[in-house]
Amino acid sequence: MGFTFYKPTQGKYARIVTAVFVGIILVFGCWELYEAIGGEGAEGSEPNMLGIALTVGTVIVAAVFLMGLTLIAVLTFGFSSRMAGLKGLGVKGQAFIDFLIDVEAELRKVAWPNRQDLWSSTWVVIITMIVFAAFLVLMDRVLQFGMSLMGRL
Repeated sequence: MGFTFYKPTQGKYARIVTAVFVGIILVFGCWELYEAIGGEGAEGSEPNMLGIALTVGTVIVAAVFLMGLTLIAVLTFGFSSRMAGLKGLGVKGQAFIDFLIDVEAELRKVAWPNRQDLWSSTWVVIITMIVFAAFLVLMDRVLQFGMSLMGRL
């Protein structure tokens, strides 16, 4: 009886970042679900906890939130149990975690630019955007002038 993590020492940061962002999406999704069910302003629904009326909709949203947290724990950390009746990660779950581990490993291999290279590359991009924008404005004016000569505009 106990809980284990799939490859606990590998891909720690990629797992944490993924879990946090999926958790944020889960919070906003549950809030939208709570508002869609009509959880706000339920009259005569007692008891009232933290300003949230305890209704059937609230219980449904809480259940969805807990299931979402469980899914995040299983898919990002490979959280599984050896308790009787509970299965561990499947092959697809392990493949997703292996993907997160590989993402972190590849990001460690990236040659990040220094400040000087970053500024020079940024200026090249900005100047290129300005040149292309000027070219498009010029071509737009030329075509507009040409169409007006033909009487189409």
